This record gives sequence, C-alpha cells and structure tokens, in this order.
Amino acid sequence: PESVIHHKPEFVRWVDSMNSGFQRMTEYKPFQLYCQQTTDWLADEERFNDEEPLWFSESNHRVSPVRQVLDAKEILEETLSDMKENIDVNAVVVIKQGAVINAEDMLDIWSDLDVTVARTANGKPEELQKFASILPDNNDNDVPDRVIEFVRKAINDS
Repeated sequence: PESVIHHKPEFVRWVDSMNSGFQRMTEYKPFQLYCQQTTDWLADEERFNDEEPLWFSESNHRVSPVRQVLDAKEILEETLSDMKENIDVNAVVVIKQGAVINAEDMLDIWSDLDVTVARTANGKPEELQKFASILPDNNDNDVPDRVIEFVRKAINDS
C-alpha cells in the first residue's frame, strides 16, 4: 500500500467485505492477480488465430508474460532509438511464485525469442536460473549499482 494508515476505497471495501465471512468477499483485482500468479502454468508461446500466445493454468489462462515483455522491449528500443540512445535492452520474465510446469521444454523456445525466464527462491522449476544469477556482476561498471539494487529490491530477491 501507499500508506499503512490511508488506503484506497476499493481496498477498504474488499477488507470490509470479509469481516462478515469469506463467502461474502468482494472482487479485488490486485488480490486476484496475486492469486493467479501463484499457481502452476503451462506456457505456450505460439499465436493461434491472431490471438496473443497464452499461458494456461488448471482453471484460467492469461496472455503470455513472455509476449508482454517482448512487446515492452520493442517499444522501449524504439523510444531509445528515437532518443539516439545506444542502450541494450534485455527481456526478462521473473517467476516469483508458482511454477511453469513445462519450463524445461520451453527453454529453447525462449532462447530463440531472445528472452530470459528466471525465478526467485519461491519460483519453480529448478531448471530456471535464479534471478540473482542473471544480474550483471558489474565489474565493468556498465550498470550503476543503484540500478542493480533497485531491480533486486523490485523483485525482492537478493
């Protein structure tokens, strides 16, 4: 939360809805997204009928985070090019919770797409690199230490 005292109205409504029993819990999108990411996912990076690639869980599906990161990378690269900036942009998806059950089968596909899929200590499977291991060692000081520390904190993986 932005504050430990003052909360957004939709958050307060959500908490209040559970005070009389969880069966009365109202919808709260951030909580739903959190729950959605903590499940097991079957990754698929192929488009079907002009639809974005999807990842599937037992009861849900979502647009592939790999596709979303690649789209963001493309936009960022265009913006940097327009600004005449010569900065390499790497596409990385970090699995913080849950697991990609077919990750071992997807490693070559993700490599061909030029994206790294890594995990935190709570992410699975073990075949994925730990996020901390893919950060630059920064011996050449290519990336300011404050940027590396910011990313580590954002992912919450030291």
